[in-house]
Amino acid sequence: VKGQPVADFFKTSCTACHGVKRQGGVGPELTPRKLTKDNAFYEDTVLNGRSGTAMPAWSKTASLSQDDARVLVLWLKTVAP
Repeated sequence: VKGQPVADFFKTSCTACHGVKRQGGVGPELTPRKLTKDNAFYEDTVLNGRSGTAMPAWSKTASLSQDDARVLVLWLKTVAP
C-alpha cells in the first residue's frame, strides 16, 4: 500500500482505532470472521470513510488508490491477526 507492506500501513494508520490485533476499539473488529460483506463495501469504506464515524477517507488523507484499497481489504479478509 503506497510502496509499503500492507501490515506496516495498517500498523501506522489503523491500529489506533481498530487495535493492534484488529480486535476493534473506536472502530470495529477487522478480522476475517467479522468481515462478511463484499469486498466493494470495505474498499469504499477505506477510500471514502464513513460519515458519522471516525473513519477517514484514506483516498484523501493518504492518497490511497483503488488498487491500494483492494490489496488492504484482501489482506484484512484473508490474513489472521
